[in-house]
Amino acid sequence: MCGIFGVLRFDGGPADDRALQGMARAMRHRGPDGDARWQAGPCGLGYVRLATVGLRQPAQVFAAGAVRSVVNGEVYGHAAVARSLGFPVPAVDTHLLAMVAARDAAAGVLRVPGTFAAAWWDGDGLWLARDRVGKKPLFYVVDGRAVWFASEIKALVAAGALDVAADDHAVGKFLFQGSLEESTPLLRGVHVVTPGTAVGWTREGTARTAHAPPWNLADGTGGEADGLEAHFTAAVDRRLPDEVTAVTLFSGGLDSSLVAARARMPLVTIAVPESDETQQATRVARKLGLRLEVVAAPPRDRAWLRRALFHLETPDASAAYAMAPAVLAAADVLGARGVRVALGGEGADEVFLGYPWHRLALALERGVDPPARVDSPVVRRAMQLLGWSGAAGRPLRALEAWLWSGGFAEVAATLYAGQPVAPVDEPTGPCDPGTPVPHGARQRQLDALRRDMLLLPVLHADRLLAAAGVESRLPFLDDALVAWMLTAPAHRLERMDRDKPLLRTLARRVFPGFRPAAKRGFTAPRRPPDDVLEAWTRARAAEGVRCLDLARLLADPMLRGPARAEALWRAFLVEETLDVLWRGPGETPRAGSPTSEEPARA
Repeated sequence: MCGIFGVLRFDGGPADDRALQGMARAMRHRGPDGDARWQAGPCGLGYVRLATVGLRQPAQVFAAGAVRSVVNGEVYGHAAVARSLGFPVPAVDTHLLAMVAARDAAAGVLRVPGTFAAAWWDGDGLWLARDRVGKKPLFYVVDGRAVWFASEIKALVAAGALDVAADDHAVGKFLFQGSLEESTPLLRGVHVVTPGTAVGWTREGTARTAHAPPWNLADGTGGEADGLEAHFTAAVDRRLPDEVTAVTLFSGGLDSSLVAARARMPLVTIAVPESDETQQATRVARKLGLRLEVVAAPPRDRAWLRRALFHLETPDASAAYAMAPAVLAAADVLGARGVRVALGGEGADEVFLGYPWHRLALALERGVDPPARVDSPVVRRAMQLLGWSGAAGRPLRALEAWLWSGGFAEVAATLYAGQPVAPVDEPTGPCDPGTPVPHGARQRQLDALRRDMLLLPVLHADRLLAAAGVESRLPFLDDALVAWMLTAPAHRLERMDRDKPLLRTLARRVFPGFRPAAKRGFTAPRRPPDDVLEAWTRARAAEGVRCLDLARLLADPMLRGPARAEALWRAFLVEETLDVLWRGPGETPRAGSPTSEEPARA
């Protein structure tokens, strides 16, 4: 894992090295093992390095012919990949992408199996690309004078390429649904390189694009037990590092237990009071015969919240308060102990259809009552708000209903009068834009890869672990495994009474005797107690706001009860995120720091 950044000036002037240095400093947490920069006239490339492969190699911008490239990510099994493509084996895996770009251009890079976000200068212009699953982030800002790019938005701010100004549509969308997809950054002017896409600009600023081959979505042999086990085993094995210390992030649930059973590495779990999985994790770890370390969640104070928002770079009404700081605390412990790689089970719910809304959608398609675990009065109310009228209703995805389930649409207008507040957009993601999208289970897989995966595995696993220089590796999002699962017969992907039936079949083979507990998710509080939230919001209003009138919101007599709390929380998160992107998080808390703002009862 690394952080990449750079610029191409369309006026032919030289790249600003001071700005590039500022971008490197802004992402030093992603790459504590050195940095490298390359400049030639109007183009400048750079990266900060986290060394996990080729430890004795210096940080460098890779060269191949006229190509100069920087990469965030890995090409797993790069020796075999290089030989299969007819290249000599490079000392560092990501050097292979420069070699491919020099010979086969952007289309060739997008065919390389791997986990990467890459940028390269080809002598005529700049290219940016992501693998077709999209596990590493890449953002850019473009105007008539230049294009700037970086792995994190804060680096674009540090370069002076971007003002900390909220995008009206993004704010309205967040106030409506409580989260933002990766494709909708909070800051105005930020664009995202879509997974499976390369975007480029000539020296003069002419745009160009290329796309990865579309997924094969035809029902085939995917899901057959022997093949599934072989693909999963290979996906884990490809991610086992040879040169650095690694662990498996572990809950004792189905997904992480499968990874742990194959990886055979030390286990780490997080103790969160309301969502304590330590007993389950301890029991399963003993069955596996693996050592388990328990990391305590940090205090729920404003300092930890600000640090979480600084690394997430987007407000998140469900995760920013308890979940994100807990992951940050675990990352701190791992980073301090020299752990460089953490395997995890994220991605399984996307590929194998494990989210509650997947079974809700299946029930709606079949015209039957949903299972009790995915049904509730607020979900039913959300369906009414969305105008769902059963099987004959408009084909609205279940995730929209789930995101609406807080009933917040009824108060959103109070927060952001006159701005567009609308359901989630049609997803974009790792398919050629012209590829027809099927319905049913296959559509749910694609939607999960295009949106859910880019909310959790990419955003949380990448950013929060990267904050302490730890690289996230996710076997369930292996390119070959995903491709194979997208050919699984649709009728085998879902059961009304059980989530992830194919993965449970795999568990019986990989981990005999394992009986995973029912999926429960992260159940810690999603926002502070009301009195703490009031105090934080008043403080934020006094400290200054950049977008929303928090003082008016606090004084609004029409907002009462849970609606008021949710309105304050979402509005506060918008303003706090904008502030940390402008000023930084302030004093950086670390695991073990004492609580500073929230009462002990919270």
